[in-house]
Amino acid sequence: MQAIPTRDTDGDLARRAAQGDRMAFGVLADRFSGRIFAMLYARTRRRMDAEDLTQEVFIRALEKLHRLREPDRFGPWLFSIAVNAHRDHWRRKKATEVFSLAWRKKSPVASPPEAEEKVVSRQFWDRVHVLAKRLSATEREIFFLRFVDDLSIREVAEILGKSESAVKTHLYRALNKFRGETSLRDWLKGDGES
Repeated sequence: MQAIPTRDTDGDLARRAAQGDRMAFGVLADRFSGRIFAMLYARTRRRMDAEDLTQEVFIRALEKLHRLREPDRFGPWLFSIAVNAHRDHWRRKKATEVFSLAWRKKSPVASPPEAEEKVVSRQFWDRVHVLAKRLSATEREIFFLRFVDDLSIREVAEILGKSESAVKTHLYRALNKFRGETSLRDWLKGDGES
């Protein structure tokens, strides 16, 4: 088999993958898996859920790749699949919570190697998510895509199918709400409770 040069654009690789080139899809998966995992982990705060959802995103992408009209937009298209996979996961989780008290008794288990780092990270993300609950669903999604996933305004607009000005408006509102809350900033400085 011929190796795929890594200098190929995402669009070139997506075109090849759509024609059945599994190596091209593998290169795309390598390029995007870390960012997709990070995006999903920031939302689920559970490594196992983020891993499962990341795998689900790439399975969905492989199945639907032949329908991608603009291969050069592979990245935003893949992130939109991830956003939808997370929404589906959240809906399933909510339905399970309604019908099962046992779900609430489960507690996440930290990975042994970076236990101390995980605890600090977990505390940070718990605080971020408490503050994020004060945002509307759209503000929250845009805030996470922009600042957690480090996507540009243009990329966020493409992923969510909104205009750049609408994204900026929602982001401005979200930032104002975050600025009004001092608890996270105080905690990071060490002024808040542990």
